[in-house]
Amino acid sequence: MIVVDASAMVLALADAGPAGQGARLHLGNHSPWCVPAHMPIEVVRTFIRQARAGLMPADEAHALAMQMHDGVGAAVVTMPARDLLPAIWQLHHTISPYDGAYVALAQTLDAALLTADRRLAKASTDLVAVIEVSS
Repeated sequence: MIVVDASAMVLALADAGPAGQGARLHLGNHSPWCVPAHMPIEVVRTFIRQARAGLMPADEAHALAMQMHDGVGAAVVTMPARDLLPAIWQLHHTISPYDGAYVALAQTLDAALLTADRRLAKASTDLVAVIEVSS
């Protein structure tokens, strides 16, 4: 079991290079994939931003975003954010509530956190096992 944050999922879906390969490798080695309820929205937001910035064609961004609905997103186990709120509050001094949801879920499930977010990885290493994917 592994908790996957949006940064790692974006790499797994969209990056054809070594970072994306690393994210896909870790996802392939761990199942199920668990996420807080807001993670798919973060992934979709990232692809929308990339399309708006001209970093990828809009149709490609749409296809990747829809993977959170039709494709890989169907494989994730989603935890309601409400259940994580007490733990998120305990983390708020050092970790944002959005990132705190990933850490709180990893703590709750005694699972590792897969992330490409260096800041989150650094803030979380004393709290949960962290698997950092280089982006």
